[in-house]
Amino acid sequence: MKPHVKDPRYSTSEYELSTGRKFYANNGLISISYTGEIAEGYDGDIRLEGSYYDGVNLSQAWTDAEKVELANYMIGLWEAFKSA
Repeated sequence: MKPHVKDPRYSTSEYELSTGRKFYANNGLISISYTGEIAEGYDGDIRLEGSYYDGVNLSQAWTDAEKVELANYMIGLWEAFKSA
């Protein structure tokens, strides 16, 4: 998974999965709730690229490989935080 800062003026990050699908996370913030909902920023659902108004929530459409990829990415961030 590759994070990209789309526009540094707004600190909005674009993430590209190895499958080629992209999503955006305001300020690079990605979270998961106890119900398994994946969210971004402080109040938004992660949505498939270009589908914000279509109401397609990416947390409802993850492939198994994408779930593993995102989990490994987030685990890496937490491990770096823990050892800092």
